[in-house]
Amino acid sequence: MSTEIRTIAQLLGYSTKGLSKRQVDELNELDEYKQVRNKLVETSPLMVDIAPRSIWDALSGALEIELVNVVGWAWNTRRELYAYCDPAKHSPEEVINHILLKQEIEWARKPRLCIYFDENIVGEIEFTVGLTLAIDGGILEIRNGRIMSGSVGKCRGQGTLKCDKAILLAPETKDFEIPGTFSFGEGLPIKPPPRAALHADSG
Repeated sequence: MSTEIRTIAQLLGYSTKGLSKRQVDELNELDEYKQVRNKLVETSPLMVDIAPRSIWDALSGALEIELVNVVGWAWNTRRELYAYCDPAKHSPEEVINHILLKQEIEWARKPRLCIYFDENIVGEIEFTVGLTLAIDGGILEIRNGRIMSGSVGKCRGQGTLKCDKAILLAPETKDFEIPGTFSFGEGLPIKPPPRAALHADSG
C-alpha cells in the first residue's frame, strides 16, 4: 500500500525537531546568514546558537502547504479545460466529470524570512522550495467554468529545499497517494496558464 502524503513538508521530510549539524554548518557558510549572524553577535551573542533552530521552525509556515493546493493550481491552467468555460456550450448548472491522463507538475516558491531582534530587523534569508510531481490520472468535477472538486491516482514526487548554494533537504523520489476527494469550495476558476514555474502537461 502506498504511503499517504498530504503536505509539502511531509514530501520533503521536514521536521521541526531541528537542523542537523551538517545543515547548521552549511547555513553558517552562506553569505545571507553570515550577515545575520554578525549582527546577532553584536546585539545579542546568546541568540547566535538558537537562531538556526528559530529560522528552521519559522519555515514550517511556508512548507505546511497541502499538496492538493499545488495540484489545484496546476489543474486550473490546463488548456483542454478552456472549452468548459464557453457558456454557449455548457450552462452554469451543467456538472462535467473530466478524466485526466498522466500529468507532470513542476512547482517552485521562494519564501523569504525576516529575522528580528528586539523589534529591529537584523536580516533576511531567502529559501527555494521546488517540487516535481508525476500523477497517474485523476477526475475533476467542473461547473460554470470552475473546478469544484477532484481526486487523483497514485503519485510519484521529489522535492528540494535550498538556501542559496546549500541543499538543506533533498529526499529520494517517493511513491505516494494524496488521500480523499478534494473540494475547492466555490471552485477554482479555469484560467490561462501563468508565465511562472507552475505548469501541468498531460502525457
